Amino acid sequence: MVTTKRCAYGTCRNDSRYPQSWKRNSNGAPVKFFHFPGAVRQNERRQRWITACHRGDSFVCTKDSYICSIHFVGGNGPTKEYPDPISAVASKEKVSLSVMRLNRKRKASHEREGDKERSKKICLERSAAKTLLTLHRHTGKSKEEHEAAGTLLDLSLESVVSAEEAEFEDLQEVAEQVIDQFPEPLPDDEPIDSNVDRDTQTDKKTLRECGTQTSGTDKLMKMLFMKKVMDPQKTYHYTGMTKECLEVIYSEVKEKSQRMNLWKGSRKTKTGKLQDKYIKKRKELAKLTTKEQFVFTLVRLRRNPSLEMLCDIFGITTGTGSRIFITWILFLEKELAFLLPFSTKDELREISKPNCFKKNCFKNLRAIIDCTEFYVEKPGKPSNQRSTYSQYKSSNTFKLLISMSPILHFNFVSKLYNGSISDKEIVNVSGFLEKLKPGDAVMADKGFNIQDLLALHDTVLIAPPMMRKSNVSARASTATRRVATSRVHIERMIRRLKLFNFLRGVIPLTCKPYVSSAVTVCTILVNLQPSIIKEK
Repeated sequence: MVTTKRCAYGTCRNDSRYPQSWKRNSNGAPVKFFHFPGAVRQNERRQRWITACHRGDSFVCTKDSYICSIHFVGGNGPTKEYPDPISAVASKEKVSLSVMRLNRKRKASHEREGDKERSKKICLERSAAKTLLTLHRHTGKSKEEHEAAGTLLDLSLESVVSAEEAEFEDLQEVAEQVIDQFPEPLPDDEPIDSNVDRDTQTDKKTLRECGTQTSGTDKLMKMLFMKKVMDPQKTYHYTGMTKECLEVIYSEVKEKSQRMNLWKGSRKTKTGKLQDKYIKKRKELAKLTTKEQFVFTLVRLRRNPSLEMLCDIFGITTGTGSRIFITWILFLEKELAFLLPFSTKDELREISKPNCFKKNCFKNLRAIIDCTEFYVEKPGKPSNQRSTYSQYKSSNTFKLLISMSPILHFNFVSKLYNGSISDKEIVNVSGFLEKLKPGDAVMADKGFNIQDLLALHDTVLIAPPMMRKSNVSARASTATRRVATSRVHIERMIRRLKLFNFLRGVIPLTCKPYVSSAVTVCTILVNLQPSIIKEK
């Protein structure tokens, strides 16, 4: 009976039954299988073999355990010099080095000094070659001049090598002398043209002298982008506001924004003299002015380019750009809150309303409410997935209650809630009911069954009547048409809100801490836009 021999070494799969798939050594010699040393007479050697296999504690060495010959030094099995196999976790390079260390002999003193001189000469020659390559790339001189520079470097190299205390700094000094003789010309893509205006060439030279080419390019990109944004025809496209409105809003927040500290998470800046010193130092080191930071925030809200792209345009890092955006979102939410007023009935009477709200049935109307949802990234926890899942959208969403006055501007915006919340519950917990006064009227869709909640505040709900197929009256149809033609304007206002691309698509969960503030700022910016009903 032929015994099957399998290699127990590491991940080796050599098997005596399949010689065609054997792993062989570099010489291609046939593979041989060797028994483990005996447990009685050669126990120490046996343990070394077991350790070299690195099979773990689960490996049990028996009389039928083998190691193939390719795992020994030389690949032909154990020898007198190397009786044990190579460790399974050792690489081929380590094995070869270990063998060399075992066989090598210490060189004589004169041989070691010669090796040092040769290694120093090789190092200096490589440095000279790199210097010549740099000269060749960055100078626009002729071939003969390059050869002259090379000759000068060769002579200096010989003098340095012949010296007993040669240092690399000597070669650097010679290279600097050669570079001084061959000054760096203009780049190939900026030739000096006599037909080009001298002022243009001076501007390019000034741009290079300001700093590195990258920083100059960043400054140029930022300057061109800010000029484009401040163009009256492009301001609305980039920011959602007209240029005049943008200047007014910036003048309103300019003074306080100069005393503002960038958001840094849970860390707080000390107050007092240290704070004033910090603000002054921050202004000196800031790459963006307060106006550029203001425009940076508005552009991301309106157009929502990738943060990395927008930061490249303004010449800042993504970390700085993220802090600027979060800081200004939280700042604008507080400073522009006066542009989101919940007007009283007396104030609404003094302002002319659209014709659709001048009917007697809408006499005490103070708010038109509706809910909208924003898609959000799917959470990881199953409990969060259930709470944010919306049956209406069949996706994970955040839900928002929003209110509009009869003069067509937003007057209330709730914070974002999980998408599973009902319309009645969000009205109850959002704080909207506290804004109402006795005698007010609220218009809503027929899905808002909040008559009982409004009755507690002595207010009235204006909604389309509930109709059935078997009971459709002319009076109910007329009431439904009147409410629908008036309530449709809040749908148009919500559409304007969702034109801010930051709120479109799927909102990342990383934006959750400040996305409610971003929605509020976008709502305020919608109020600054022209009315959705054009006056005749």
